[in-house]
Amino acid sequence: MKKLLVVAMLLIMGVVSAQSLNLVARALWGPSEAVARNGDTLYIGGGAAVLIVNVANSSNPQVINWFYTPDIVRALKYRDGYLYIGNSYYGFSIADVHNAENPVLLSTVTSDQDWRVLGLWIQDTLLYVAAREYGLAIYNVSDPSNPVEIGRFNSGISAVVSVFVSDTLAYIADYDNGIKILNVADPTNPSLISSWSLNASYAFGITVRDTLAYVAYGGNGLVIVNISDPTSPIYVSSYDPGSYAWDVKLFGNYCIVSHWSRGVYVYDVSTPTAITPVGFYDTDGTASKFEVDSTNIYLADRVKGFKILDWSNPSTITLASVVETGNWIWGMGIYGNYLYTVGAWSPIFILDIRDLENPGYVGAVTTVPQFAWSAYPANGKLYVASASAGIWVYDLSDPENPLLEGTTNLGINVYDVIVEDTIGFVAGASDGFYIVNVSNPSGISVISNIPTVNVAFKLFKKDSLVYVADRSGGVRIINVADLTNPTEIGAMTPGGKAYGIYVQDTIAYIGAWNDGIYIYNVADPTNPIQLSHIVTPGNVRDVAAYGHYLFAGEEAAGLAVFDVSNPSQPTLVDSFNTSDWVWRVAVLPDYVIADDRGDGLYFFNFPMTDVSEGMEDHGISVRAIFNRLTLSVRKPGRVGIDIYSVDGRKVRTYDLNVAENTEKTISLDNLPSGIYYYRVKAQGTSLGGRLIVFK
Repeated sequence: MKKLLVVAMLLIMGVVSAQSLNLVARALWGPSEAVARNGDTLYIGGGAAVLIVNVANSSNPQVINWFYTPDIVRALKYRDGYLYIGNSYYGFSIADVHNAENPVLLSTVTSDQDWRVLGLWIQDTLLYVAAREYGLAIYNVSDPSNPVEIGRFNSGISAVVSVFVSDTLAYIADYDNGIKILNVADPTNPSLISSWSLNASYAFGITVRDTLAYVAYGGNGLVIVNISDPTSPIYVSSYDPGSYAWDVKLFGNYCIVSHWSRGVYVYDVSTPTAITPVGFYDTDGTASKFEVDSTNIYLADRVKGFKILDWSNPSTITLASVVETGNWIWGMGIYGNYLYTVGAWSPIFILDIRDLENPGYVGAVTTVPQFAWSAYPANGKLYVASASAGIWVYDLSDPENPLLEGTTNLGINVYDVIVEDTIGFVAGASDGFYIVNVSNPSGISVISNIPTVNVAFKLFKKDSLVYVADRSGGVRIINVADLTNPTEIGAMTPGGKAYGIYVQDTIAYIGAWNDGIYIYNVADPTNPIQLSHIVTPGNVRDVAAYGHYLFAGEEAAGLAVFDVSNPSQPTLVDSFNTSDWVWRVAVLPDYVIADDRGDGLYFFNFPMTDVSEGMEDHGISVRAIFNRLTLSVRKPGRVGIDIYSVDGRKVRTYDLNVAENTEKTISLDNLPSGIYYYRVKAQGTSLGGRLIVFK
């Protein structure tokens, strides 16, 4: 469906320009929702990636490789050197993993429907695919590079979320329809034998042994059903610890169940009519799919990563180790050569971005607030806004090892923060807009507050004005020249909900959630004038502009680029459909970074510095060699130079009046070491590029 939506966008807007978003790198992974096992090797889903992990030493698992799949990984099954991968919206894929050092994605089967594959079963040369509303699909995978659908069952289906096959019978968990037993003796024509359900809940997982089916039955907990007569299943017993049952496996006399918000439970089912809880482990995450052997439970714990639990003593389950797969990323900040991400229950991940086409993983900070929405670097510190815990401040003296310096809970939900010197500007959700003093990281104090109409969510500061994206309240324009008395002087009230705001010169761009993008002229901030409205296929979460390009992050539709050289007539240039939802966008000269929420970061090359705009035809050439920028000028006139930090902030501006046949060198020794970008403007043309300051 996501592909169709992007096509619809192209039809609505038309496409111009040969420029394109070129994916050059990806970094970080995402929440873990699936796992498959082959001896000491685990295949772990992390966002759209599959991590290959050696667990010979379960207390010290080693990630030996990873590869990306077309979409979020929701199900995994291993058999004889091949990995079968269920994706969130793109059907399923098959990878050759005989050589862990060189996994190869062989094939992907998609559909024009929202074909979310949550369960897989492989038997002989047949792959059984639990494809939610699409039903149970059966594929011949004798040639893994060319799967062929040979049968499907979807009569009376709610949503098939898992499948277990034994001989000629397939047992499926059909969500709010309970379980179904199918005859698959003829896989080209699967037929219903019986249906069975219990109360009003959801069947998520199912496994079968002998004459009994063990069902992870949502709010009913673990349910055991007698299936000795497949035409007439009979309830045997159940046990509900008070949390949704999600996945289920058998090992000897034990039945292990993942219970969503309560972790993992081990039950003694030697007497099926009397299920007895033996032990449990609260993972503090969202326990989902797992594998098990005699010693360990290998658990995908969603936003809390992947956990290996030691259950050699079932009554005392302990944590053996964690594989950090990533998390929901809700915000990111760039400081010098480093990028920091924050998120829901996520550590602060640190990346070295000196080479934007090969970002390097540095490490993670685990002492973090929950529900962190944004990260803003300033004053050699990182200010993290948390909806549940206020503002947390980290010292970046050593940017590879941030140290928590202080926290302040302001008693409000903090969604965004911008800091200048000792002053912070805060989006305080339903409590409105705040100005605070951040000179004491452990005692940040309120200077002033002004209510907004709805939920203050995102900020953009330009000169003495702060633009507050206030969701259904539109964008409020607040004059903060007097810090003790901020005053609303104007507002923009587009349709939808304002989640994103970016202002460039006299033009404001609003990401209006389910109503696309609005563009306003704010030359007079007391009277903003709407110039245009872009209809987008996805909900727009964030917008950012650079030069005459606008970049929009959309839920369910990825990243889009528009030419806004004429803001009254924006034109789609290109789009890229990511695996999840783009929540944040960072734009650097010639590069764009998209935060794809549950699937890490995407790095794109997108030429914006216009090296061929004819500068040399006007007698000007530029050389950037480390700390020096040298201009050779043949014709006299004025030359403007802007220097930008890697996070897009203008850090230096030069206005030169140069004579004919002049060479001018500008020293940047007074800037901190790092990557910078320059733009030279003269005689109606411009040129840009990258330079490095090194000390």
